Amino acid sequence: LSDNGRVGLNRAFFLLGLICYYLSLKRLFEHDRKYSVLLVYCLVAVGAFEALYGLIQFVSPQIGILWLSIKGRAAHGTIIYKNQYASLLNMIWPFAIATGAIYFTKKKKDSRLRAFLLFFAAGMMVLAVLFSLSRGGILAMVLVALLLVALLPFPRTKKLFSLALFALFVGGYGAMMGLDTVVTRFDSLGSSGTHRMDIYLSSLPMLMDHWLTGIGIGSYKLLSPVYLKGFPPNLLYDRVHNEYLELMIEFGIPVAAFLFAWLLVGMTKMAFVLCSPRLRDELGFNRIALGAAAFCGLVGFLVHGVADFGWRLPVNLVYGVTLLAIAVSSLRPDAASKKELNV
Repeated sequence: LSDNGRVGLNRAFFLLGLICYYLSLKRLFEHDRKYSVLLVYCLVAVGAFEALYGLIQFVSPQIGILWLSIKGRAAHGTIIYKNQYASLLNMIWPFAIATGAIYFTKKKKDSRLRAFLLFFAAGMMVLAVLFSLSRGGILAMVLVALLLVALLPFPRTKKLFSLALFALFVGGYGAMMGLDTVVTRFDSLGSSGTHRMDIYLSSLPMLMDHWLTGIGIGSYKLLSPVYLKGFPPNLLYDRVHNEYLELMIEFGIPVAAFLFAWLLVGMTKMAFVLCSPRLRDELGFNRIALGAAAFCGLVGFLVHGVADFGWRLPVNLVYGVTLLAIAVSSLRPDAASKKELNV
């Protein structure tokens, strides 16, 4: 049931692979919890590399993206579209904060050093999101930061003090690199928002004509020239810039509604665990810290999808599913989850 069968079939196999990957990760974490910690370290390592690469690109745009040149001055890492780059980092840096907080509570000397390195990595990733100049990514980052501060199992005074130090670090380095570039980027928010609203409204007839079964995965760019009236004929609009609307157009309203309801119920259950004092005590500090990081990263990923198409990058979907598996396995208040997680 697709207007672009070849692309749709390829995408469908990829989504099926993601489901298998998620179920395999859950099973692996249930068998041995240490694998979730190892995976978190891998995520932070990738995020630190992407952040460092992106910051170097912002300072020296001539180095490009791997073998590709960059137009303008922004952090991209190894990802061409900067909004997708920001979406990726917003899923990772909360883990650096959470694992750093876990090490910070330990009294060993090397633990404090590890905590400092993790906080430094998180600072680099936050700076890279800022200098990606992705407005949606920056706003999602602020939401993730506020949510993480609220959910991490620390006393309020320590949270505020740590947040002030972290903001001072990011602000200090950001000012040296040129925060005025970030501020200037938001000056065009109104015109950009109006343009995207025009795309949303012009795409609604496509949804109304295919509300039951949808047009199929990956078919939007095939039909957008037919439906998007009043737009430049020499430009191809291959994305709606709103993942929720695009999924409804692709899957149809019934299937998309089922997916959105599943996401809402699952995120609500995790939020309930994180907000319940009894369940937080039962699961322990380490498990709550990692679960909160994964939950906040997922919130940022889902919120950013309102104004961009970060979900369309395969690696972002893989990381999003990874966060989901870590969150679900860390926040399960059952007998198998009562053992404290060693980091």
